[in-house]
Amino acid sequence: LLVFGLAAVLQCWGFLHVTNANAAVTQTAGHKVPSVPLITDSEGSSVTDAQETHAHETHAKHVSATSAEIHKMMADYQDEKEKVKSGYGSIIEAHDTLTKLLSKEPKIAKCHPPRLHMLDKCVCPAGSNWDGSACTQTLGEMFFYMYRAQSDHNYAMGNVDMADLAGVMYYLHHEIVKNNATPGVRMNGITRILRFLVSMRPSPELASQMKIFMPFVAFDEGRCSVPGCNKLWDHYGFAVGCQKQGASTGFAYSSSQDSSGAWFSLPGACPALSVGDKDRGCMQKYPGGGCSDLSVSPTCTYSIKYAGEIFLDELAGIQDFAKWQRQGNLEYDEVKDRGVGTSFWDFRGSAAWCTRRMHRVRSLLKAKYPLLPEDLPAPSCF
Repeated sequence: LLVFGLAAVLQCWGFLHVTNANAAVTQTAGHKVPSVPLITDSEGSSVTDAQETHAHETHAKHVSATSAEIHKMMADYQDEKEKVKSGYGSIIEAHDTLTKLLSKEPKIAKCHPPRLHMLDKCVCPAGSNWDGSACTQTLGEMFFYMYRAQSDHNYAMGNVDMADLAGVMYYLHHEIVKNNATPGVRMNGITRILRFLVSMRPSPELASQMKIFMPFVAFDEGRCSVPGCNKLWDHYGFAVGCQKQGASTGFAYSSSQDSSGAWFSLPGACPALSVGDKDRGCMQKYPGGGCSDLSVSPTCTYSIKYAGEIFLDELAGIQDFAKWQRQGNLEYDEVKDRGVGTSFWDFRGSAAWCTRRMHRVRSLLKAKYPLLPEDLPAPSCF
């Protein structure tokens, strides 16, 4: 506990650094992560039947374990500190949070769309509740996954922007993998995709307007970069912001709720000032919307739990990015719409290829973290 308490403090100041970009934390000691195939030809590729069976069997075995057994497995693993590569720790808190959120849902053996099957429960997508015959819109508490492309450095998840999976894949494809100005380093130092379980609710100000989200705001170094930010919080409360991604991007990434993906903004303490400029007075006046649990405060609008990560190298099947690049390879050439030495990021406008890339992200996360559902779709921006 002392180790991870110190880690939590250091995260807030960005001092922790991932030491091995090819070995993210798995859930239990000795758990072998099944390989997930790459997209290698014009038809793409999918997880083999044997790999899918292994993943499902592993998931069933872990889900059937008691809470005490799960905690013991995590404690045993965390004792091996030299194997812990991620400063955000384990996903056990996300699993416990999800279990609590689903505790009132009845166990149903068979689940029919649009409801989702998770942890032996049948649940409506975020932003809706089951009324006995259908999933209907709600403005209450909801939960879903958010994703973030980030460097090896870790810091608190407040005053940041995130996305659904379609949004983060667009960002990587459009901004990151095509640019390698610094040899051996991707644009902005991005090395991985982080996944978070986010519990949220609209602020009272938004609920009175029958809305879930406030307008999206961009954050830069912990500071809202939109003019007149404090007026936004006064009007909307410290609500999560959302923005649909434009449909005319030329990229074919899509999500079930917002066809081209979405971006989210999460206002933390003193959101109008940069990290080094925040002071006690500002943080007290503008406490932000983040908290450990939504029941803590009426001004709390979101709670975030780490739910795993994958590295861009493993996503594209690259062993040593710097060495690979020195050999003349390139992840993506936007003019040719192809890579050199890899085909993973080829064909940005192909729905089939973009869908396969998103499937690989989910498959890798599922293989590493079988305790958590493969997908928890975000609600539509409204």
